[in-house]
Amino acid sequence: MFQWDGVSPDKKFVGFGNFIYIFTEDPVFYIALKNNLKWSAASLLLPVSLGLGFALLFSKAIKGFSFFRGAVYFPATLSLVIIGTIWTWMYDPNFGLINNALQLVSGGHASFDWFAKPNNTIFFVVLAASWSYSGICMLMFMSGLQAISREIYESALIDGATRFRKLVYITLPLLKNTLNVVLVTTLVNSFQVFDIVFTMTNGGPGRATNVLASWSYAQVFTYHDMGRGTAIAWVLSIIVLSITILSNRISSKNDY
Repeated sequence: MFQWDGVSPDKKFVGFGNFIYIFTEDPVFYIALKNNLKWSAASLLLPVSLGLGFALLFSKAIKGFSFFRGAVYFPATLSLVIIGTIWTWMYDPNFGLINNALQLVSGGHASFDWFAKPNNTIFFVVLAASWSYSGICMLMFMSGLQAISREIYESALIDGATRFRKLVYITLPLLKNTLNVVLVTTLVNSFQVFDIVFTMTNGGPGRATNVLASWSYAQVFTYHDMGRGTAIAWVLSIIVLSITILSNRISSKNDY
């Protein structure tokens, strides 16, 4: 509630002025909020679905599956700064791995500047982050699958249930609590995301890939406006808290 550069001993009390500014005059706040919403939608589609698919595929005790489980989970052991650096190299339009592969397949005709269109750039950053998040989701789903009694599947098999019916009527319903944890964790992470955006684009091109956390950081450390940066951080905290409370209430109702 102050106008302060973070260094000067002089602080000017502005009340809710910083909040009013970010909601009515800030040109980037709604871009950042929209990017967080896009990130949330894409995260629910990619890492969660991929994590569930990998968990269902590799949960069986089959020789060789431990290697693939480790390969899927390995990116989750890396920091998002390292992942962002790796994928920045991969996206490079001149010597990146993805473009080199496309040129090899197309005979040198296909090549893309992945960050040329600002509106699409955020999805390529999400794709890079999904490489890490998928392994985490897989691990949580595998933990939920191991908690399901084998006797239930054996009874269903005796009754003639197909694999699809066992998935729909046994596995997914019994994974409800695990799915709730995965969804809440994914949504919260999608609003807290910062490091991979900062590493890959630093909010660019222009300001098109800013998220709330990166824009709060820019306000404080680039524009030296501690008040507005902290106000954005408070809005972000309220959003994350609201998601958690709402999800817990929905989960509690479903338990009865």
